[in-house]
This record gives sequence, C-alpha cells and structure tokens, in this order.
Amino acid sequence: MDRTGGSGGGSDRRQTEESKPLLGEMSAPEGNKMGAAPCRRALLHCNGMRYKLLQEGDIQVCVIRHPRTFLSKILTSKFLRRWEPHHLTLADNSVASATPTGYMENSISYSAIEDVQLLSWENAPKYCLQLTIPGGTVLLQAANSYLRDQWFHSLQWKKKIYKYKKVLSNPSRWEVVLKEIRTLVDMALTSPLQDDSIHQAPLEIVSKLLSENNNLTTQDHE
Repeated sequence: MDRTGGSGGGSDRRQTEESKPLLGEMSAPEGNKMGAAPCRRALLHCNGMRYKLLQEGDIQVCVIRHPRTFLSKILTSKFLRRWEPHHLTLADNSVASATPTGYMENSISYSAIEDVQLLSWENAPKYCLQLTIPGGTVLLQAANSYLRDQWFHSLQWKKKIYKYKKVLSNPSRWEVVLKEIRTLVDMALTSPLQDDSIHQAPLEIVSKLLSENNNLTTQDHE
C-alpha cells in the first residue's frame, strides 16, 4: 500500500484557520498594508493554546479504504476498525513509522495528504485526526485532546512547509514569489506552534531561494 507520491470550543476555529488554501491564504485586511497585518494576528494567536512542534511520537493508527461518500457512515458506526500502535516520525517529506508494518508499511508523503481535519462528529472515536488520502482515510488517535491538537498543528505545518519548498524551488514570476514569501512569514508568525524551527524555516527557504538564483539584481534581493 504505497502512499508516497492536537479541544473544546476552540477546535472548530483552529480547524477553519488551518484548512485555508496554501497559496494566498492570509491576505491583509481591507485598508491595511501587508506589513502591519501579521503582527496583529500573531498577538491574537498568543491568547490561545501553544504547542511544541512534534517531530515524532506514539499514536494509534487506523486506515480505512472506502468511497469518499461513505466516510461519515463508517466513522459513526459502532463497528470499530482495528487500531495499530505506531511510533510515527514527521520527516521533511513524509510521515513514517519506526516499525514499517501493517497500516504503516509504507510512509505517507505530504503530497498524498489531501486534507487534515479534527474529528468532532457524534459517536466518532475520541481524540482523532482524519488524514484524507487518495482512496481512503488515515485515522490517528491520540491519548488526549491536547496531544490530538498538537499532532494536528504539527502535521499542518509540515505539510505546508513541504508545499512551500516545492513552490518556491521553481520560481516563475518574482512578484508571485514575493507574495508567497510574505504569506510564509505570516504563517510562521500566526502559528500556534512554539518552536525555534518555526521561525527558522522561512529564513532557510528564502536563503536557499536566493543562493540558487545568482542572476537576481540588487532590486530583486531587496
């Protein structure tokens, strides 16, 4: 099965925020310049929960192969599928298990993950994340709501950073690149994740972008 290429009332708000499109997902409010908006949003985010970026951890895994239209019926039924304990690593390109057997025999590339959502339906398994992949769903069940949300934000971050690296590795128009860099920085400033690597990631991406494009003029660098 090759699939390569973290509660409460605040969960819905976080899910909506995290599920925005990658490109151009955080434009400045009307009447404000791009430079002023990120700081205000960052201050608002600080009032919520903060999480450390997960690199690895123990979690229960279940993979369901199904037509997409039947997902809600499967998840709300009393017939519970088989769960497997796995120690997952959130690498730069994919999610992999320390014991590559069963559901996690093959790693799951971030490019194959179409969506990451919190499960909040009635009768759904508790503390679960839903990863939508082609032809099915991967369920991740944490020990509590905080860990579930931590996994949620960490997976979202890893997936988005992976996509940004892909987009910015082949720049076409520099005005588009500049817009995406601003969005990337905005995403780092507003993330509920509290980790040195969160603010380091945009710097590394921009540094690589500049070093691999030696034909840029001084104006382009500015």
